[in-house]
Amino acid sequence: MTARMLSFSTLHWDGVSLLCLLLLAASPFVLSRIYASYKDSKTQDGTESIDLSSKRPPTLPYYIPLVDHLIQFITDGSTLLSKASKFCGAGVPVRISLPGFSSYVVSGPEAITAFFKNTRDLSTTSRGVTVIQNAFGCPAHLAHHFKPRHSPDGTPDEVEQAIHRGVQTGLSGPQLEILAGKFQIALLEKIEASKHEIGNDWVDIPDLCDLVQKFVIESVISTFFGSYMITLNPNIVEDFLEFNDYIRLLFMGMPRWLIPKAYNARQRMVDSIQRWQKHARENCDPSTLGDVDWEPYYGSKFIRERQDLLTRRGILDEKARAAENFANLWAANSNSVPAAIWFLIETLRDDCLKKEVCQRISSAYLIPKVSEKHESQQPAFDTEKLCNDPLLQSVYAETLRLRVAALIVREAAHRDFSFCGWHIKKGEVLTVSSHTEAMNGDVWGVGKDPSSHSVDKFWSHRFLVNSADPHSGPLLNQKAKKAASRELSFSTDGLAGTWIPYGGGRSLCPGRHFAKREIMLTTAAFLTAYEIDLDPNHIPSVNMSHFGFGTMPPKGKLSCRIRYLPR
Repeated sequence: MTARMLSFSTLHWDGVSLLCLLLLAASPFVLSRIYASYKDSKTQDGTESIDLSSKRPPTLPYYIPLVDHLIQFITDGSTLLSKASKFCGAGVPVRISLPGFSSYVVSGPEAITAFFKNTRDLSTTSRGVTVIQNAFGCPAHLAHHFKPRHSPDGTPDEVEQAIHRGVQTGLSGPQLEILAGKFQIALLEKIEASKHEIGNDWVDIPDLCDLVQKFVIESVISTFFGSYMITLNPNIVEDFLEFNDYIRLLFMGMPRWLIPKAYNARQRMVDSIQRWQKHARENCDPSTLGDVDWEPYYGSKFIRERQDLLTRRGILDEKARAAENFANLWAANSNSVPAAIWFLIETLRDDCLKKEVCQRISSAYLIPKVSEKHESQQPAFDTEKLCNDPLLQSVYAETLRLRVAALIVREAAHRDFSFCGWHIKKGEVLTVSSHTEAMNGDVWGVGKDPSSHSVDKFWSHRFLVNSADPHSGPLLNQKAKKAASRELSFSTDGLAGTWIPYGGGRSLCPGRHFAKREIMLTTAAFLTAYEIDLDPNHIPSVNMSHFGFGTMPPKGKLSCRIRYLPR
């Protein structure tokens, strides 16, 4: 999505080398903070006892002034955020500090619910303008065009409201189902074409993840941006994946000399999108298309209308427009694609689960459709049936619980205010970690066997409730609804401040409905088309270097045997 809607080649350095380089790059920030940090360290470095009756929130202890929590953040951000959440208990915002930036970590269901509901005092930060420049290559002198605009009465101006409406209508209702249908056809066509390479006999492939993400990313891109985005840029998937490996450092604004490969990958992406923009502009006049839902030049109606909104907003420079389109492309792929891969991996790892999932997928199988692109027939799935199946929803929700690690940031943009009894000053930032809440053992249900279903392990039935079983359901103290039937039902009741992979409140991710369809359709398509045999001794771990930026992808390759199933 646009920079204001963003929810937030692997480095071959060891942690110490990376830390040294980051400290060197951050030295201007460090020097500018010497006096402020010296003052803060007198009262907030944790050497004095914490007074919970004070009006100002406490600071998590650190041991190196000026560096503050940087070392912990770089080496293990997940543990740092977890420590902050436990430092004084749920509901107490705790300050963590990095050179040039600090934030109060908010934890606990009640405090997080208050965090999302407080739209008067907390708003999305202005750092989106910096992100569109640092991460997506908008020229610095044009980045101000992406600042949210308001009318004299403080409400969003006409263009801002049009942008909001466009997102809501373009990613929900009838338009959502059109996009999901287009994605399904594109993915199934790519899978069908692979039968000439994979065939009906077993073949070994070095990385199942690579195969899945290539097919899915290409399908998402063509769904949103049209078929010419890939035709004009055949290496765009590889460039995107290399860029995404460096996204954390680009967000932080690391200089080019420190991460030249990241800047090169970003430039290739910007060049590709500008090439697409030029081709679409020269070959298609949107004003002549009417209300068509999809065409090959601009792609979806959603993306085509956004080009008009960019013009209305005064963003005419092609590089600035490319940065916004790049942000949309990144948001459409960065979280849902690795989530789809994890959904498939977890299903394949458990033979019983795989059998049950395949049965649910089979019940959603429709009469084959004729492809829009080829004369051959392709299978199709009832997307609504997939997305409403209790077990599939539970696997989906558990996948996001375990693998999404987003940092949701809000700023006290207007005034000082009281948050849960603590004094927050204007300009200060509050942060919620979705992964920290997902690992809260005081909240999550673990069934009858806590050792097997602990919060750090995948459990496909965690979100299923049986009214006759007091141990079922996602909450540790589940209040199951009375029901005549003892069938399992999917539930997220009571998880508003705990299961938050898409954020919450007014900035709840607008692409969540498409992402859910994409994730489920990916597993349905792969399990229907292929028989896949994983190497049980070579299951990838989680790539924690993506902590804080959404779904953490698998780390390493996932070798397997695969064959195309005859139909």
